[in-house]
Amino acid sequence: MKKVLIFDCDGILVDPSMRDYHLYVGGLREQGLDPLPFKRYWTLRRRPMTTAELMRDVELDLSRFRQYRFDNTETEENLRLDEMFPCVPWVLAECSKKYDCRVVSSRFRQDTTDVQLARLGITRYFSSIHALAGPKLEFIRGIPNVHAVVGDTEHDVLPAKELGVLSLAIATGIRCREFLEGLNPTHVFDDLSQVLEVL
Repeated sequence: MKKVLIFDCDGILVDPSMRDYHLYVGGLREQGLDPLPFKRYWTLRRRPMTTAELMRDVELDLSRFRQYRFDNTETEENLRLDEMFPCVPWVLAECSKKYDCRVVSSRFRQDTTDVQLARLGITRYFSSIHALAGPKLEFIRGIPNVHAVVGDTEHDVLPAKELGVLSLAIATGIRCREFLEGLNPTHVFDDLSQVLEVL
């Protein structure tokens, strides 16, 4: 039986930064407010900052903004704003030779997640794909023979540490490298391709 590799989706397989910014802009403009430029917004977003902290100097109806994001973040149209990281196909091809690769992603919608990964042509590398709205720990605990969790946030690193498996943090997503290092994962990498060094 192959050992299992768990991959997050956003920030690992796809770059969600333009989708995230598009939702931020849309949510502000819906309330007649002006957004920050992309570079400034994304730098603050990756620190990380909560939505409330990020918007503390803006007269914003926060609950309305959060509802806008929830309603629009995983539509097929907005998921098309994501770009797959260039190294993903060949990294997955290499990993799937030795490991049982699975996606466990912090998302709300299974249907649009399946459509997106199929459109990108990478579903063949995974034995299963799960969009998981709640915490990942108990779900991953139920998967036998997990070797490592590959992710870009505390929602990937901390469950891996709790379960005593490799936590491979990649600094291409919503959390900056400095924040990830503070979580003390097994490894922090600047690019997904570097996981092959330890796998």
